[in-house]
Amino acid sequence: MRYPTIKDLPFVFQINLPEPAQQIFKDAFNREWAAERDDRAARSRAIAEVRRHFVKDPDTGRWTRGA
Repeated sequence: MRYPTIKDLPFVFQINLPEPAQQIFKDAFNREWAAERDDRAARSRAIAEVRRHFVKDPDTGRWTRGA
């Protein structure tokens, strides 16, 4: 399943990721989905892509731009 907009992402990603991270997730998911048609692989790749650009604060749980 592809996500046309960030508003179509699962709720858990909408409430936990900042908007730029949501966009990264959506784009990475859609690229992987087009290549593999595998939801698990696409989600894993999308989360990895978010982690390349953002860091989750262990105390607050908020995602911020990483170094």
